[in-house]
Amino acid sequence: MAYQVLALKWRPSLFEQVVAQEHVTRTLQNAITSKRIANAYLFAGPRGIGKTTTARILAKALNCDKGPTPTPCNKCTNCEEIAAGRSLDVQEIDGASNRGIDEIRNLRENIRYTPSKSKYKIYIVDEVHMLTTEAFNALLKTLEEPPPHVLFIFATTEPHRVPATILSRCQRFDFKRIPIEVIINQLKLICSEEKVEIDDDSLMVIAKKADGSLRDAQSLLDQIISFAGNKIVVDEVLKALGAVNQELYFELTEIVQNKNLQAGLDFVEKIIGQGYDIDEFLLGAVEHFRNLLFVVTTGHTRLVETSETFKARYQQEAQKFTPEDLLRYIKILSETEYAIKRSPNPRLKLEMAIVKILKLDRSVTFEDVISQLRQLQGQQDVITTSPPAEISGNKKTDLFISPAKAKGNGGTVSYNSTHSETSTPVVSQPSTNEETRNEEVVLSLEDIKSNWASIIAEVKKKRIALGFFLQEGVPVGLEGEILEIYFPKKNGFHLNSVDRGKEVIQRVIQTLLGARVKLKLVHSTQKAVDVSLKNQLIDAHDTKSEQPMDPRIKKVLDVFGGELL
Repeated sequence: MAYQVLALKWRPSLFEQVVAQEHVTRTLQNAITSKRIANAYLFAGPRGIGKTTTARILAKALNCDKGPTPTPCNKCTNCEEIAAGRSLDVQEIDGASNRGIDEIRNLRENIRYTPSKSKYKIYIVDEVHMLTTEAFNALLKTLEEPPPHVLFIFATTEPHRVPATILSRCQRFDFKRIPIEVIINQLKLICSEEKVEIDDDSLMVIAKKADGSLRDAQSLLDQIISFAGNKIVVDEVLKALGAVNQELYFELTEIVQNKNLQAGLDFVEKIIGQGYDIDEFLLGAVEHFRNLLFVVTTGHTRLVETSETFKARYQQEAQKFTPEDLLRYIKILSETEYAIKRSPNPRLKLEMAIVKILKLDRSVTFEDVISQLRQLQGQQDVITTSPPAEISGNKKTDLFISPAKAKGNGGTVSYNSTHSETSTPVVSQPSTNEETRNEEVVLSLEDIKSNWASIIAEVKKKRIALGFFLQEGVPVGLEGEILEIYFPKKNGFHLNSVDRGKEVIQRVIQTLLGARVKLKLVHSTQKAVDVSLKNQLIDAHDTKSEQPMDPRIKKVLDVFGGELL
């Protein structure tokens, strides 16, 4: 007798032998027992998980000499013919080869005839999504009202390609990927019966390579037995399948931890030299860092699909990384895995990814940044209490101090007009009078004029057009909270535009000077209202790039080692 591959030799013949699909087999058995048999069934799910096998078992259960029964005998003529694929009443049709409307017309003609010697005439259509739209439409009426002796079983790996009109006429069963533990147990059973010695690490490699498909796992085991014989070790499995040794990923982890660029490039050379597929290596590396992420975040290894030996190593290595760093590594490797599919030089992409990972600094959370800033403010006096006439770039300045906070500390705020938009508040000597401490900031017209360029610059940052319109105006009066701004008679459009955005300007003045004002915009009948002041402010704004850097910005750059772009 010719050799029979393991996938066929160990194909289930009863519902109880179908693994990891109890939600399907139990429902079908109960339906047979209660005689609630549908006209059509749709079995959907990934490859190699038992869809066609379950369809055959269902056909045997319905046409068995003892049936319909949830447990076919597998001994009668009908059961044997169905299992061998030669039954006249159970036809298996390949949807890819019989996808046209003519084949469906022939099928519709044949279903009118009663079964030759069975209770049901059953059509198993594999990969039904391959049928054409016309073929599906021709099948609609037959599916909805078939003869009582006809039953359809459709199987597909892509149920989204099956029209909704077909789906609505079928009972749909979604088959699940088979868990790795279940695959390993099945392989152990097969190896035990086939007198094959194999270690747990080898079974884990095969099960992971199968990706949830028991048929793929059985085919891989068949291949490895042919390669290594009846005594299998993990090194032989890795050679036979071309799989990447898990030790290499832990070697990569050590290189990343040590930030060793030379070792990283040598590691890429090692991967290429040993003939590993770069795409497969990247997929394994993503899974490796994902496993580390699971251990870091959960503190246990229950979610890690690997052997117990490697689980212990993941537990140790997880102490060296943070979740933020691992997420960045996974992102870089995933993007590289996608990029190499279109790249003529995948090795270069891999080298770039390794270098990028090794050059990454450790992640810093916002909480860490805030904590650093608080420590800095606690270690030094960030408010200058002397009343200098100008602010020097060498003076210590509070990184985030606002005029309102400065006044809350008892100082009176004034601004130096030579600093344009980057002017920094100068805080005078605090008053000893408690009543003065609680007063609001009192501004004068001179404060507004001396900081007019800064106000215009800040408005431009928020709304650039509004800033240019405001530049045509001149502050000429301040009574209480009312700030009068004159515009030349010819600039009526500018005045109207500023009037629509005056709330923005008022907020800018309050932020910069710490006091609330309300704008009063007036057309000037005088041709030269503070023209010299206006020209001076415009010139100051145009030459802002020549002025020294704001000490607050300089402080941020020094703390974080940044540069101004």
